[in-house]
Amino acid sequence: LSFIPFVDGCMKQVKRAIRTSTSAMASKASAATETSLRAFINSADHSLIRQLTKDPESDKHAPNKISRQVRSGHFIPVLPTALRNPKLVIHSAAMAAELGISEETCASEDFVRYLSGDMRAAPGMQSWCTPYALSIMGRPYTHNCPFKNGNGYGDGRIIS
Repeated sequence: LSFIPFVDGCMKQVKRAIRTSTSAMASKASAATETSLRAFINSADHSLIRQLTKDPESDKHAPNKISRQVRSGHFIPVLPTALRNPKLVIHSAAMAAELGISEETCASEDFVRYLSGDMRAAPGMQSWCTPYALSIMGRPYTHNCPFKNGNGYGDGRIIS
């Protein structure tokens, strides 16, 4: 149970960083007059990566594509595995407009490639995954962790 305060402390730091990052990106996006993918990329504020701690073992395990225990840090830099031949099925025009992205950009091949995990379509963007353990109402859950200790969550299936 000693890890619970650590997780709570981490979550407070993460929430603070997310609030800062989200408001900075939204104000940059709304101020942008250009609505291209490049403008969207340029509006990105990687403050979470600047403010939080990288897993100290991530460089040793690069490219971080194999499930492993993560004992420290808030994030692991990792590139997603891009989908082959992606197609845009649906998107939110309202959210795209809020982010300053035009309908033309949403329909572009580069935008679809970026959304499907091809980071080459968005040079300058950074991707990462989180290694947080699972705790519900203060109770740690480890039975569904591959290592049975809580160190196996955040295995990269969800990447920011």
